Amino acid sequence: MKIALRHVIPVLLGTALLTVAACDDGDPPSSAREPGAAARWTGFVKECPVLTGTDPGRRTAAAYDGPNLFSLRCQYVTTEARQKVVLNVTVYRAASGGSTAEQLAVATMEKDRATTTVIAGAPSPSVPSLPSASPSASAETRPIDELGDSAFARLVPDRGVRVYARSANAVVQLDFTDSRDGRKALTTATDLTRQALTKLH
Repeated sequence: MKIALRHVIPVLLGTALLTVAACDDGDPPSSAREPGAAARWTGFVKECPVLTGTDPGRRTAAAYDGPNLFSLRCQYVTTEARQKVVLNVTVYRAASGGSTAEQLAVATMEKDRATTTVIAGAPSPSVPSLPSASPSASAETRPIDELGDSAFARLVPDRGVRVYARSANAVVQLDFTDSRDGRKALTTATDLTRQALTKLH
């Protein structure tokens, strides 16, 4: 009996250790390996999302719906003041070169931020002005808190405001035309942008 136990106990102990080792490969869990973890959004349920305070949106360019990204451009008019609203949305779904979809969205947002800051600050001959800007307009770039993961706006007096916002792998640009001081349009433009972000799926 003693001989039998000497052989059985090591075998049982070895089996138990192999079982534990099979459950733990030593690597910590990584969200990057979860399906769809890097691509939270895929687009909109409808082509042009409904924005409260505007007439139904009208698609102004063919929507692109591919395996790597989704893009859409819609135009609206506010119901009361009949002001023009243009919504541009880009949703990154996949990436090449090792970047995730969200990293592409972050890079796009930072590029927009850098370009807009140059335009709003000291003029640079290598960076053209946006179509909405006039030579006499003193543009201003302003951060926006609590809008998506990151957001800022470019305000142009007598023209309106353009809001840039990112949520995970989606980047939204919203132009709100207002003939008054651009600062007064910021609240409305921010609200419309927030609505657009909530319609992503």
